[in-house]
Formats: sequence, structure tokens, C-alpha cells
Amino acid sequence: MVENGGVAADLTSITWTLSDGITWSDGSALTLADVVFTWQYCTEANFEPICTAPFVVTEFRPNDVITMAANENYRVPDQPAFAAVVFKGGGDAASAARSVLETGEFDYAWNLQIDPTILAEMESNGIGTVVTAFGTSVERLMLNQFDPAASLGDARSTEEAGPPPPDLFPRGGWPAKKPDF
Repeated sequence: MVENGGVAADLTSITWTLSDGITWSDGSALTLADVVFTWQYCTEANFEPICTAPFVVTEFRPNDVITMAANENYRVPDQPAFAAVVFKGGGDAASAARSVLETGEFDYAWNLQIDPTILAEMESNGIGTVVTAFGTSVERLMLNQFDPAASLGDARSTEEAGPPPPDLFPRGGWPAKKPDF
């Protein structure tokens, strides 16, 4: 808060004070380096995440495009079915619709909250098809909620592994300390 000096009066910086004696579950001290790691992980440093998913990020341009290639180490034989996936972002709903229905630049546009008559006109070009389905309007990213510890072997990140240690995802957020996966 500005009142207690934690937030600068010009709102350009925040100061946090680490309490003494705070430790991780393994007994090691919480340090400024841990805080910096967490901040970097959650902002600029996570454009090329390492994962076990069917695709890996090969290019990430904020507010523009994410390009992904098939993960050659994916655990399911003969999958994924596509060699690459490109997510086009940024812009507005009408531009997204045009990129599918008028130019054919992309195969799929989502969340096209624009006038249905405009969509029908774009669709009349014969390049793409508008598919309308009722939804809950709930958008989410589902994350694996099981323990990812490498020491669990084949059970890691499965229901058999059970929940992660409570300090891995404090208050349900991103990892505060780099896990061993």
C-alpha cells in the first residue's frame, strides 16, 4: 500500500520485505533469489516452457502468435496427429473471423462475439464454416494437480502420486520454488 511505503507514490515500484526464518519444506531458507526466480518464471522467462504435452512451444510472440511443434518425445505412440499448431492472437474478433472465413490464413477462430449477420456474410465466401454451439462462457486452463516429483518415477504427475507438497503451489498459484521436474 502507498500508505505503508510498500508501493511507491508514483505507482512504479513495490517493495516487499522477506520475513526472517521462513523455510521451504526441505528446510532450506526462502531467499531473495527464490522470489526473483518466481517472478521471472511468471513473467518474461516462461516463453519456452518444458513440458510433457503433445506439442512444444517453438515461438512465442506476445499478443501475436504461438507456434508449437509436435513433441518427438510424446508418450503416446503416433501422436499428436499434427506436425505443428499455430495459435494466432491479438487483434479483434472480426479480424480473427476474417482470417478463417475470408482469407483462409487460419483454420480456426474462437470466441467470435460479433454480429451474426457479419459472420454470415463472411461465411458466404465459401472458405470456412461458422459453427455455433452453446457454452457456459467459462474459460479455463486445467493444470495437472498431482505430485510432479521425479523421485516418484512412472507414478509422477498421476493420481497414484497423490497431491503435490503444499509448498509447491502456495495458495494455488505457480510454483514458488523450482520443482525437481
